[in-house]
Amino acid sequence: MQVFVAVMFTMSGLVKTGQPRDKLVVSYPWIRDFCPASVRFVSALEVLGAIGLIVPAATESHPS
Repeated sequence: MQVFVAVMFTMSGLVKTGQPRDKLVVSYPWIRDFCPASVRFVSALEVLGAIGLIVPAATESHPS
């Protein structure tokens, strides 16, 4: 389940980072209400969230 959520976070974050704002508004109407910097910040947090889900399991440093 963690891998699935991490993949979804990554995909969503990369889409918001790589596409122009006009295309994003079609899929994500909430983007209209936020400045581009806020949208990029949210996309960066999504990618970091994906990393935070995968790294502890991959390095076996998660709490037991």
